[in-house]
Amino acid sequence: MTVDVPRTGTRNRRPLQFLAVAALVGCGVALGLALARLGDGGDGATEPVTTTRVAGPGDADADALAPLPEPGPPVAPSAAGNAEQAVAGYLTAEARGDFAASYDFLSAADRVTYPSAAAWVGAHADLPTVTAFAVEQVGQVEQVEQTGGEQAKVTTLTGYEPGLDQVLGLVPSRGRAIWTAVEEDGVWRVLLAESTVEPLYPPDDAAADAAIAWASARIACEPTGELESGLLGVPSLAAQLCGRGGAAELGDVAPLASTEPATALVSAYGPEVTEWARVVPVLSPIPQQVVLAPIGAEWRVVGVLPARP
Repeated sequence: MTVDVPRTGTRNRRPLQFLAVAALVGCGVALGLALARLGDGGDGATEPVTTTRVAGPGDADADALAPLPEPGPPVAPSAAGNAEQAVAGYLTAEARGDFAASYDFLSAADRVTYPSAAAWVGAHADLPTVTAFAVEQVGQVEQVEQTGGEQAKVTTLTGYEPGLDQVLGLVPSRGRAIWTAVEEDGVWRVLLAESTVEPLYPPDDAAADAAIAWASARIACEPTGELESGLLGVPSLAAQLCGRGGAAELGDVAPLASTEPATALVSAYGPEVTEWARVVPVLSPIPQQVVLAPIGAEWRVVGVLPARP
């Protein structure tokens, strides 16, 4: 997890940057485009709508949907006698919304980035919201040669308030975090600058099911409602499905490759969109590619792209 010093501009700078494999899931860029809002109806489909698809591969970590316990009582930093207690104290304060308390758990290095509790509290306007956590593993305590103190790694399954916008980008509902805790003057604190968190996404099969429901509704000229006010790419392709009737055939679920013509999506949500987005091709009646985002436990349609040649 990389700590970025807050700066001005449209991109958010936050200490929790999700790591998907080797790619940072960072912030989105504000999109200065006029987005067409698709209508709720059309000519109407008179034929029964049937949908078929080719099953796509891909399984997510089961913990992407795992329940987490409610946050416990607050813990004072002075009571954090080891790495696990420091991380638990920090995350408990975050989950309870007590950011002034979570600031007390930050390491000296992090306080260079956030020199006061007020700065830390203010930064949370652009930070993912922690909702819960569970400690999974505590690593061995090691000596830090530069400071002479100790440090240890603590792994947690962490819950976040899921969402997708053009400031935070994508925030999944679960992430597997590896926190670095350091001992400073007899008190253990959390070193955000050397902590990482890997996002966990729902299964790809759910993306296929969402694409089926979306395409069927479009063919039947029914409202779909999923982020429709900001459907990116070429929304006119989706409008052309209305009234076609008959069957829609969908292909395999696949990641949104960096070679896709997805400029609007990258501009809106950052280059990391190619890591978390999934594409389901509509093979008929109007060829196109449906782009979906994992928001919480669901996949939702966020864009439409031209069909591949």
